[in-house]
Amino acid sequence: MIDVVGDACVDLTLSVPAVPEPDQKVHTEQATVNPGGVALNVAVALARLGSQVALHARIGDDAFGAMILKTLQFEAVETANVVVDASISTYFTMSLVTDDSPEKRMVVAVTPGLYPKGAAVGPSDWGHTAPFDLAAAARVTERWRSLGVPFSVDLEPACIPPNPTDIAAVTEGADTLIANARTRALLADSAEGALDVLCGPLGGHHGVVTEGSGGIAFRTEGTSGRIGAHPVEAVDTTGAGDGFAAGYIWARTSGASVVEALQAGVLVGALACRTLGALASFPQRDEVDRLVEARKRMVS
Repeated sequence: MIDVVGDACVDLTLSVPAVPEPDQKVHTEQATVNPGGVALNVAVALARLGSQVALHARIGDDAFGAMILKTLQFEAVETANVVVDASISTYFTMSLVTDDSPEKRMVVAVTPGLYPKGAAVGPSDWGHTAPFDLAAAARVTERWRSLGVPFSVDLEPACIPPNPTDIAAVTEGADTLIANARTRALLADSAEGALDVLCGPLGGHHGVVTEGSGGIAFRTEGTSGRIGAHPVEAVDTTGAGDGFAAGYIWARTSGASVVEALQAGVLVGALACRTLGALASFPQRDEVDRLVEARKRMVS
């Protein structure tokens, strides 16, 4: 079992010609409304890859919350630890994707449901979290450390305090720390410098910096390297980082080496960019298996 702890929301994603100017109206013929959130996306992507996965999250007793539960049950994600709290509203996001770029522009309507306050994690094969509440996340990762559970942390920019080393209570001892390009800029002036921080003061055994179409930079067992992006016609990058995390965790928990798992993560992350919205793009296991085998044949 893989425990994923964090946020569950509803994503409203709109494809528009351009970001509207003040007092300007633009029309769209492409829009999606689907459950999302960093943790939910990773959990669903893992389930599609064939992993047993449980989501620990907090949602409201409302229409968005009901949509989330229905989707998780359909995707075979364990929901026993998804708390329905009538005192809060389920949070949502709105993303704009313009004709000239697949990179999303996102607004997050934050509520107290962004992170569960008392996630009761237990023994598992792996743990993963995006620590939007540092105090609550520190209790989760301390529990994983005490149980000897390997865990990964997705360091979203909103998770990074003014002094980045203050997050070490969450990250210390993590198997893998993952930072995207914006988080990298908060940690250091370069990917290599960010890896120094991830695998130094923040205490990660392995560090990864994702750079979109530039692939990833990584450090494992003292060795740094890069893996190029898998070629794909990108439509919307929403969920690409979550797809990377899911592909990586799935491969690691299936017995792959760190580098093999990083390659799997790059593949799944790229596939998550093919259509509008995150959930619509996450691949099934058979598609990933076919692509991995094709890559092996090309190498041999």
